[in-house]
Formats: sequence, structure tokens, C-alpha cells
Amino acid sequence: MDASQSEVGMFNIPTQDIVEGFPPMPEGIKVAFFCEYLQEVELKGSKTIPVILEIKHLYLNEKIITDKDKIRLEFSSIARVGRGYATLDESITAPEIP
Repeated sequence: MDASQSEVGMFNIPTQDIVEGFPPMPEGIKVAFFCEYLQEVELKGSKTIPVILEIKHLYLNEKIITDKDKIRLEFSSIARVGRGYATLDESITAPEIP
């Protein structure tokens, strides 16, 4: 897939507008960070390029809030870590790309 193509359009993913000035997000998301790009950090000798972002808005779906002081999180987090992926509990081996 070309970098200029949108997965949202290609796969007909329904979206919703949440924060003015930011792109829409897929429907059904329970937690989202709306961030402003600040800079990339070059690490000498590394293929990894960390990105520094500033969180401008935090979206929490009201269904995960049990009262004003507690948030019920019922989802699995996943993150890209180098060439692999990880959850809060374990590392996941990424599938080989042909």
C-alpha cells in the first residue's frame, strides 16, 4: 500500500469526528490521544527514529468511566517496539513480511 493511501478509505472503516482540527478516528475506540508532532530524534547508528509528540487532547469513551474518579479499562494495549510488537503482558513476534 502506498504511503499516501488511507486505510480508512481502502477498508471502508467507519469514523467519527471527536476533536476539531484533528483527523477523524475509527468508531468504537475507547481511548485516544490527539497529539501534535514536535520532532524526530536521530539516534546515531540506529534504524529506530523516536518521535516526540505533545498530547493535546485525551479522549475517553464514557462507557469505560464508572464514576468521576474511576476508569474501567477493558481493552488490550499493543505497541510497536522496534521490529516487534508488545502488549503490557508479553512480547509478540511480528509476522514475516514477504
